[in-house]
Amino acid sequence: MTAKLTTKQYLLTTGAQEFALKGYNKARIRVICDNAEANLASVNYHFGGKSNLYLAVFEDLYMRNKWKCAVDDIENADPEDCKEALRSYLTQIFSSNFVKTRAVNLLNTLIYREVIEPSDMFDEVFNRYIKNTLHTIERLICRITGLNDAEDKAKFILFSIVAQIEFYRNSCKLASAYSGKKEGCYLRENMAKIVDHMIATIYV
Repeated sequence: MTAKLTTKQYLLTTGAQEFALKGYNKARIRVICDNAEANLASVNYHFGGKSNLYLAVFEDLYMRNKWKCAVDDIENADPEDCKEALRSYLTQIFSSNFVKTRAVNLLNTLIYREVIEPSDMFDEVFNRYIKNTLHTIERLICRITGLNDAEDKAKFILFSIVAQIEFYRNSCKLASAYSGKKEGCYLRENMAKIVDHMIATIYV
């Protein structure tokens, strides 16, 4: 174990790797502790158990990679400002798929795992780390379109955008093969156009 990290920090690092690799349900505390060169009791001592370690991993990664909305008071902002804020917000989310820092990749992988194969911790993770992002996008959509968040159309638009983000996230290999460019390059180079395409769907 490197002297630069405390046992708690090392457990967060090895925990993130194990959870991202196997998901919450299949991840093993023994493996996390072995990789951190820590004893089994250390997880209970520092976090109070596997579920709290999982949430602590999310918290650590999320706070280091939190997306920011450019508009503070969405409900009273000019619709055009909200449109630019949505473009900026989606660009942050979309571009994180191509950032190669380990923290961003781990956070994206953990969120993706929870979305496609929900674990026993899904409700907690959703309420803490996913719901607010979706709500921010929906509020921006409502301000731009004049819809309210009680209307199904606003939610249809929201999930259309989310689906597009997930599609592009999983299309790097396909885009690379078809465009003849290095993996990720084509989507990265056309990110602004792709985000504009996403925003255009809110007027459908």
